[in-house]
Amino acid sequence: MTRFFFETKKFMNKIINSQFEDLEHLPPELLNERNKLLSANIREKETKKRELEKDLQEQKERLKVLKDHLKNVESEILQTQQIKEAKEAEIQTEDHLRQLAEREIGRFRDEIKKNEKHVTEIQERV
Repeated sequence: MTRFFFETKKFMNKIINSQFEDLEHLPPELLNERNKLLSANIREKETKKRELEKDLQEQKERLKVLKDHLKNVESEILQTQQIKEAKEAEIQTEDHLRQLAEREIGRFRDEIKKNEKHVTEIQERV
């Protein structure tokens, strides 16, 4: 009987030290129906906790992937915006150069007309 008491006390200390982590390590004599139900309830909650922790980790990983994707999309948008702005600046430059060329053509036409008129005047004098 003393040995049983000593082993029971040893098991109880083990349980107390492990903060009642698993009631199944108790000798069967100490497990009544209530303790068995509590033990099953604890196992069920621990299983649920592990599932929730796994789900949380998956959600964290998914969030990281989505954040990385968002960062890439924002970078792509910025690059596309810069390309668009560069094209707009290029179009404005080409339009400005076209206007300068048209003005120069107009000046050349005026100069040609002036020279033709001058040639006609010289021919009439001669």
